[in-house]
Amino acid sequence: MHTPAAVIFDMDGLLMDTERVALRTFHEAADGLGITVPDGLYESLIGRTWRTNQVQMREALGADAAEAISAAWDRAFEARVAVEGIPKKPGADALLEMLARRGVPRAVATSNARRYAVAQLRDADLLAYFPVVTAGDEVDRGKPAPDIFLATARRLDVGPDACVVLEDSEAGVAAAAAAGMRVIMVPDLVAPTRETAALAERVCPSLAEAHAFLESILSS
Repeated sequence: MHTPAAVIFDMDGLLMDTERVALRTFHEAADGLGITVPDGLYESLIGRTWRTNQVQMREALGADAAEAISAAWDRAFEARVAVEGIPKKPGADALLEMLARRGVPRAVATSNARRYAVAQLRDADLLAYFPVVTAGDEVDRGKPAPDIFLATARRLDVGPDACVVLEDSEAGVAAAAAAGMRVIMVPDLVAPTRETAALAERVCPSLAEAHAFLESILSS
């Protein structure tokens, strides 16, 4: 791998331990409404935009059930976050500090809406690491389309082939690869398929291992 000119991070499930909170509150919402959801439905939503997930939920559950769960899920998620917060992934601070110390430009490209993304990064004391934040509601097509990563590269004024992306989801890995970027995958709730793993430069079990891999590249 060549020395990267910039490193682009996903947020949910990669920097922030959001997905476990979201999974728990998704099932709390469905159970509270007495709605049975298909196995794996939540996992199929990971890494995608809210509007994409709404379409998928309507197809899986029907319009009325999808709308009811979405509303109850949003309330349950916000209530839990208000009490417990969203923890950072172990190793996030050390990795970002290393990149900042070396002067490597950094950005976030998240499927989350901008207002939520900025608030979560600020609450986690991570926003200052990222002069560029691109959100899912700022592009026409969400992951696995490459739009969000291409937009982020333009904002960084760096060519896509000079960017390295850290992603946890299959949709995110596919999007980064489609953008012509190198990808380090750090899986969260869902292990990658063989096809997804083949798109990644490296699959790391933790941010600590991704840190070591990136540092070795920067030092070479």
